Amino acid sequence: MRYTYAYRDSEGQRHEDSIEGASRDAVFATLRQQGIRPIKVIAADGSKENGASHTRHSFHRMIGVAATIFLCTVVVVTHSIIIGNIEYPGKIEKQAAPSGEMIAKAKPRKWLEHDKEFLYSSIFTHPSEAYLAHFAEPGFIPNAGIPQLTQAIREDFYDSLSEDILLVQGEDEKISALKHIVSGMKQDAEMSLGSGMTVDDFATRLIERQYMEAEHRNGILRSDESVEDKNVRLRKLGMRCIEQVMNEEQ
Repeated sequence: MRYTYAYRDSEGQRHEDSIEGASRDAVFATLRQQGIRPIKVIAADGSKENGASHTRHSFHRMIGVAATIFLCTVVVVTHSIIIGNIEYPGKIEKQAAPSGEMIAKAKPRKWLEHDKEFLYSSIFTHPSEAYLAHFAEPGFIPNAGIPQLTQAIREDFYDSLSEDILLVQGEDEKISALKHIVSGMKQDAEMSLGSGMTVDDFATRLIERQYMEAEHRNGILRSDESVEDKNVRLRKLGMRCIEQVMNEEQ
């Protein structure tokens, strides 16, 4: 059956397209494999906009509302949080940011024109935030590979979720942009850990997604499409354009 779907790119622009699929769930899975997060999927007969269940949709909406008033919010989950072999109570108490400080707002992952070799640990307070920064750009695999998930990072995840990422006045815009993206990834981590997923499970999902996106990007680069059409597809996914890839390889 033919399905129409809508999504927003890394710049927040709304797009619509269509795709063949056996079911709405299958369409959602295919799009996620391509790095696309659809905001709605409609079958050709107009039935049911979203393949996700009502319960799941309501939960995501509840988390989104909670995130907008997070200055000193207590997020209560029904599961305990497991980090390594340590079990923590199923509650994350958000600490209020210092008065006058600017907080990084959650933004979607996208390609950032910055030095991929600088130390994320010099930018972020928590090692788990520095770890997440390696996954900020869709499909990017560092030459040295994705860093290992250490026990210190596992144990730091819980503490980092209780604190917001602060912006520094006058800092480089590229660093601020990276902080916004990692802030969004921390929200994903909070939902995943709160639903019972372990830190290792969450890290495995990030790694699998990164390699899947890298393979999809390589497929676009190998296609017979024009450079312009390739760049259009890459931009929609928040990935580097052809010229950017060539410049990095030189």
